[in-house]
Amino acid sequence: MADTLSGPDPLPTAGPLPLGDPLATPAASTFRSGGSPPALRVEGLRKTYEDGFTAVAGLDLEIPDGACFGLLGPNGAGKTTLIGSVSNIVRPSAGSLSVFGHDYRSRQAR
Repeated sequence: MADTLSGPDPLPTAGPLPLGDPLATPAASTFRSGGSPPALRVEGLRKTYEDGFTAVAGLDLEIPDGACFGLLGPNGAGKTTLIGSVSNIVRPSAGSLSVFGHDYRSRQAR
């Protein structure tokens, strides 16, 4: 009986993907060809809690309209603080956030 699993690997791997600089700041404005603003723009976000713990320190992030984005990081990296800030549950200590060009605190951003 022939082994049906022999032969070349059906899912070859190309090796690790080049990641570039994960701390690089995106271009000033990366509007899509339709002229729409980014889905989310975060500039200089900082959150320091009353006990002195800094959860997010100077985050710059831009997610284009239509992009699929994942937020990954170890415990304590500031993921929940970032999402809380964008959804207006957590008040940032500094920085600006906009959702489709609207300040995150505005009705239009909801």
